[in-house]
Amino acid sequence: MVVYFRGLIALLTATCGTVLATEAGTCSCMRQSAAQQIESSALIFTGVPIRRSMATGMRQTTTFRVVETLKGAARPTQRIVHRTNDGANCGLNFSIGDGPMLILAYRADGALHANSCTMPQSPESEFRALLKRKPKRG
Repeated sequence: MVVYFRGLIALLTATCGTVLATEAGTCSCMRQSAAQQIESSALIFTGVPIRRSMATGMRQTTTFRVVETLKGAARPTQRIVHRTNDGANCGLNFSIGDGPMLILAYRADGALHANSCTMPQSPESEFRALLKRKPKRG
């Protein structure tokens, strides 16, 4: 009986410790310069979120109306796969109609992806200067 309770207590302690560590966890991104982010991005564009759809689990796809392509080849509307933001998973929440915003995406599993660590860590002007592009005037 004592062995059973010790095993149960050990199991509960391990389980609660894991849950607490997960709940206390936060997304931590390595600081990158604009040049490093440009290098690691397959596609960089400015766009406005126009549609959102749930994929599987916490994965979501947001469709953007592309305003300007700065690197790569974007379509007039571009789908970006990302996790929903719960604070600990480096996810993103895009508000439909906000923007335009600068999006840096990487390619994985045949799709374009983004997360909070791929979002610009420098002002947009630095990306434009490095890519030798000027903002379009309306």
